Amino acid sequence: MIATRHAIAAVIALLAATPAHAQQRQDGAAVVRTERSVAIVETIDQATRTVLLQRDDGALLTMRIGPEVRNLAQVRAGDRVVVTHTEAVAARMARPGEPPVVAAEADARRAPGQRPGASVADVVRVRVTIDQVFGNGDMVSFTGPAGAKRTIAVRNPDMQAFVRRLRPGEMVDVTFLDAMAITVEPAR
Repeated sequence: MIATRHAIAAVIALLAATPAHAQQRQDGAAVVRTERSVAIVETIDQATRTVLLQRDDGALLTMRIGPEVRNLAQVRAGDRVVVTHTEAVAARMARPGEPPVVAAEADARRAPGQRPGASVADVVRVRVTIDQVFGNGDMVSFTGPAGAKRTIAVRNPDMQAFVRRLRPGEMVDVTFLDAMAITVEPAR
């Protein structure tokens, strides 16, 4: 149930935001936001597994790297640590026979001998029931799977177009993706 609450909170945040990329489909709409950060390895202490990074804004960040991170010995001063974070939300009309709530988690790390890196992704799908659509699709009220009622502002034009087509009582599957990938690139 905690995953469901987090998914609904994330849906509210993404629907309210003006995203970098949005897509409308016949039976739904999707919003994707990706942020990329780069830091440069200043120093690395292999014995203590401590890395000093300099962010784009000049700030320094010290990180202790756990033993689960493979191939740390390949990291050198000057290497670039690239973090890509993607959030996405998709809404579509619920399809009969599909489960109303789905949660999945995946992670991966590099094999021994490869450059250090990892990725993790969480996907949660919840089914909500539409209570009311306001205005030109710029607000919508719905009831979540645990019975919690919410009213949210919808600022994304593609999501507004989708919301305008909704009617009270219709069920919508909302899928939330939160993914992060970390790679280490050799110094240029």
